[in-house]
Amino acid sequence: MYWILKKSGRKKLGTIVSIVLILPFLMLTLYLLFDDLLFSKSDARQLLSEHHITLNDDFKIISNQSGEETMIPIPIPCIVQMAKASLQHL
Repeated sequence: MYWILKKSGRKKLGTIVSIVLILPFLMLTLYLLFDDLLFSKSDARQLLSEHHITLNDDFKIISNQSGEETMIPIPIPCIVQMAKASLQHL
């Protein structure tokens, strides 16, 4: 968008439109990357309340490593074999 508007003589508008389009993407990306760091006590209480669990005592979050265990690793040789097989069909 920036280059299209710059070529038409509207460089300032191109800058504004580019920033408006990039900011939501950047914010979502940063939120997903730092989701574990932004996890708070209120988030923990909310997740527990969804399972009808109420904590009466105060607590401290020592560590939060969610998401790492749920990822399914795909070995690189498997990806290479799939790519070779798809190229053979062409």
